[in-house]
Amino acid sequence: MMTVTEDSCGYHDTLAGCCSCEIDRVRYGVEKTESCRTNFIAELAGWGMSPSEIVSNINFFMSVAFAEDGAVKIVEGVSKPGDRVTLRAEMPVIAVLSNCPQEHNPAAGFAPTPIEVIVSG
Repeated sequence: MMTVTEDSCGYHDTLAGCCSCEIDRVRYGVEKTESCRTNFIAELAGWGMSPSEIVSNINFFMSVAFAEDGAVKIVEGVSKPGDRVTLRAEMPVIAVLSNCPQEHNPAAGFAPTPIEVIVSG
């Protein structure tokens, strides 16, 4: 659906999924936090889509480590200011982005920062 044409970081995750109230309770013991899943649900509702239509996501700039037993652990990110990923849509797509609001995980250094998105035709 999309081709990566530029990637200045090289570390991205496709296994840990998006944060949600449920996973935040399991991972961090916190209740009802803002999450990527709630952001996705809100945006897709505007397109007439339900939560069951959320597909697997990619976590750009998020690093994960694997323990010897195969467990996945979210670790501090390796990206730096100015890193970028450029994608080219190969067909019409609905791309929903969530700048993860998670303050309890090390991927964003426990302090999420703004992102810039440029869409060109």
